[in-house]
Amino acid sequence: LGEAVAALGTAFSNEHAALCRKLASQVLLLFDHDEAGLRATRKATEKLFSLGLRVRIAELPKGEDPDSYFQKAGGSALRQCINDALPAMDYFMKSLTALPLRTIDEKVSAVRGLESLFTVLSGLERDLYLNQVAGYLGLKIEQIMKVFASHKRRISSEEAPKREPMSEVA
Repeated sequence: LGEAVAALGTAFSNEHAALCRKLASQVLLLFDHDEAGLRATRKATEKLFSLGLRVRIAELPKGEDPDSYFQKAGGSALRQCINDALPAMDYFMKSLTALPLRTIDEKVSAVRGLESLFTVLSGLERDLYLNQVAGYLGLKIEQIMKVFASHKRRISSEEAPKREPMSEVA
């Protein structure tokens, strides 16, 4: 497998990402398959993408962590999970297509959930994945970009410092 960098629990930091960048151009993530692990996978992917690294994600059976899965299924089963790892965006696309997105709110929420990943992708790769998301959701790329832009404007306005009204001086 080569080099390994371990994070304590799901605390994958910018320093971990920087260390990965020193050691490799491609990173394989293997976090617990629970809610915290899935959030950590997304955040780690964003950090690694922002450094220009290729990311693959190995998926354990639901409710498992690497140690428990190794203890139950053995090293060959864990290695098979690693061998079956998907490129990160394919992994997130697979997760998206597994959701029953029937309502407009569900589709908007799904698009917003991918936004942070798209902001750190660049060029052709971003465009190709945008095309896939748009096709799956039955949207145009322009519509997705509008969701990203409006969400970004809303966040920026919420983070902007509030000015106190000027009091009149008599």
